[in-house]
Order: sequence, then structure tokens, then C-alpha cells
Amino acid sequence: VDAAEGPLPQTRFVLEKALEKNLAVIVVINKIDRPGCRPDEVLNEVFDLMVELDASDEQLDFPVVYTSAIGGYARYEADDTNNNMIPLLDTILKEVPAPDVEPDGPLALQICTVDHSSYVGRIGVGRLSSGSLHKGDAVLVIKNDGNRYGCMIKQVFTFEELGKKEQKC
Repeated sequence: VDAAEGPLPQTRFVLEKALEKNLAVIVVINKIDRPGCRPDEVLNEVFDLMVELDASDEQLDFPVVYTSAIGGYARYEADDTNNNMIPLLDTILKEVPAPDVEPDGPLALQICTVDHSSYVGRIGVGRLSSGSLHKGDAVLVIKNDGNRYGCMIKQVFTFEELGKKEQKC
């Protein structure tokens, strides 16, 4: 939420959907470094919006982090002097549940993006929810229309920071 503008219509929409799904809410009040910011008032506006959207008592007990994205810092209190993003990252790790993954289960990878490289061929980017992938594995691809075909894993990459890193497996 912008520290000067407060909750906007998109804030209401996203918050309403999150509350309906009983998701953990982390309120991030951004742009606390700008002139005219009013982080305390904006926090009260967010709380009022949550009450208006019938948030439960547990949902109303949300963590708050104050940030300056452009300045690259996050704080638990708007007038704190912290100069890194660690409070935001720590809050996410504490409040957002880990993904439901079965590392020893059968392979289940949902591809969300397909790319192509003239060097390696088709590239699938997706989320692994069960099992593990290794270079050289033979896998069965099941398309949305039900068609099936086999293929071989040539490379495995994971996202790291703002890029990707090949996994030696």
C-alpha cells in the first residue's frame, strides 16, 4: 500500500480475494521515504478496510512492514533506521507457509511456461510439487488435451536471485 495514497481499488480487490481464501496477510506500506507520506494513517485505513471486508480476528492480527522499495530497505517501525530488506524477507518466511511438496513422491511438475532454444530444444518452466528431476531422466509429458509423449531431461535449472542456475544433478 502506498504510504501517501493509502488503499486503492486494486488493494480492496486483492485483499478481498486473499481474505476469502483465508490466506495470511502481510501489510507492506511502501514509499515511506516520500514527502507527504502518512504511514500511520494508511495503516488505520488498511485496518478499516479489512474490518469492512469481514476479516476474522486472526486475519486482523496482521504483521506490518514499512518499506522504501526504491531505497532498498524495510522496517518494522516507520521511523526505524534499518537500511536493508531483511525485515520484509524475515516476515515472509515467518508468515507464509512453505509449499506443500513431497520430495520422495512420484514426479509431479506443472509446466506454466514453454520456451524454445535452438541449442537444447523445448524448455519447460514450472513448479515441482512432488518427486525430483535429474539430468537424463526419462519423463512422461501429459498435455492439457490428454495427449502423452515421452521425453528426456537434458538440463535442470532453478531460479536464483534474478537469474537462473544450472543444477548439477
